[in-house]
Amino acid sequence: MTTTVFITGASRGVGRACATAFLDAGWNVFATARDPDQIGISPSQRLATAKLDLGDDSSISAAVEHAIGRFGSVDILLNNAGIGLGGPVEAVSREEFHGLLDVNVVGAALVTKALLPTMRLKRSGLIINVGSLAGAIGLPYLAPYCASKFALAGLSEAMRYELGPFGIRVKLVELTGSRTRFRQPILHHEAYATKAAAVERRLQEGLALATPPDTVAKEILRIAGSSSDRLRYVVGTGGLLARIRGFLPDRMIRSTLARAFGLI
Repeated sequence: MTTTVFITGASRGVGRACATAFLDAGWNVFATARDPDQIGISPSQRLATAKLDLGDDSSISAAVEHAIGRFGSVDILLNNAGIGLGGPVEAVSREEFHGLLDVNVVGAALVTKALLPTMRLKRSGLIINVGSLAGAIGLPYLAPYCASKFALAGLSEAMRYELGPFGIRVKLVELTGSRTRFRQPILHHEAYATKAAAVERRLQEGLALATPPDTVAKEILRIAGSSSDRLRYVVGTGGLLARIRGFLPDRMIRSTLARAFGLI
């Protein structure tokens, strides 16, 4: 039986690369995006696309129904969709915080919730949440984004225990940066201007050296096919990591990566 993967945020970057990688590996792929016309992958019998707005419950329900109607069931959910937001906390409004968390955390949880009944019935399934190194280390002037990715990590760990008795596994991919068009909108505040600009510059330099999305996608494909029950997987090269070493103690980085690789 062909395995089916449901991918959010498939219109570009890692999401689109994952859709291509899974298709090339012989999987059924249900690729979603706010604008599915932007997914841009050649049609095939094993590919279906659909609109999915993580802020709209009816959109989530319709996409899940479409996927199950097309392929019968979904074996793996790849929660890849996300948005960024940076800047000092003092510059962020309530609406901006809500918008970020609604996509990066609540949206992922609600897509998962919509697919869980069918996974529970067959007592198997895999949820892969795409997180970030920023969900393991608090990065200055990226506090809102870090907050969302820390929350996603906590959600993943808690669900792992909840869903294990039903044969459903949960994995968290912690990206160290991917060379895509994804950019952090940066909010500014004059009181933090000098240091925030230096951090922003260093992060952009790191992203320029980061892992190409095709390489990230191949690693996510490997993780999806692995029988391992490990929760955390660090994916990507050290381009971004090398830049953040300039403003974080090495002991924090070592302990975080050791935990992510299951060493402590």
